Amino acid sequence: MTVSSSPTPPAEPSDLAGDAAPQPEPQRVVLLGNPNTGKTSLFNRLCGVRHKTSNFPGTTQEARVGSPRDLPPGSEIIDLPGIYSLELEQSEAEICRRVLSGELAPRGEDIREPDAVLVVADATNMPRSLMLVGEATRRGLPTVVAINQVDLSRRRGIHADERVLADRLGVEVIPCSAHRGGPGSAGTGDRARGYRTRARRGVRKGSAIGPTSSTPRWRRGSNRSSPTLSPTVSTTRSRTPCSGWWRSWG
Repeated sequence: MTVSSSPTPPAEPSDLAGDAAPQPEPQRVVLLGNPNTGKTSLFNRLCGVRHKTSNFPGTTQEARVGSPRDLPPGSEIIDLPGIYSLELEQSEAEICRRVLSGELAPRGEDIREPDAVLVVADATNMPRSLMLVGEATRRGLPTVVAINQVDLSRRRGIHADERVLADRLGVEVIPCSAHRGGPGSAGTGDRARGYRTRARRGVRKGSAIGPTSSTPRWRRGSNRSSPTLSPTVSTTRSRTPCSGWWRSWG
């Protein structure tokens, strides 16, 4: 005797959707820094040729928007104009303020608040860079500080202790060298990939890299002193899990 069985009913769409892994949301990261800190070189290293150039509406200021390699699809990095302070009364500073507050975006892009700020500091002139870093962290957005040109600063006997800076600023601090390349620069690609990994981890929503309050730690004390800079080169260890890439610089 043949026993027939009823066909298995198709799964409901809701059941199928429940098994799918959630897709990461696109991220918007803005690059902020003083002029001549290597900010645009870092932008090129992060995005390669995947970028476009337009302008900010109502201005002639050029806007560069890139697609980073290691962030979720649809993510973008905006290279902001180089400025010395967000408080200056100049068009470039106003553009930066409005982008950070979600009031302005490059032409063709959605107007919204960025998910994270990557502040590029000059390792050879940290006191000047720290003023802009402090202004950026007070905005309350998740922030990463990239100390650029560390190879040049080390040759000059200048070393910024990243652990001290990270503790006093309350944000992730990453040493890097965006310009380094050419003969004798073996491992540059690995360092760049390591940097992108740390930056990617830093800008994920829910990451604990943002400031612990609207005021950076180094501005809360009564003496209001800036983070200490050592005049001599010393060896330090990163307090982040992805520290091997920079310790290999040697």
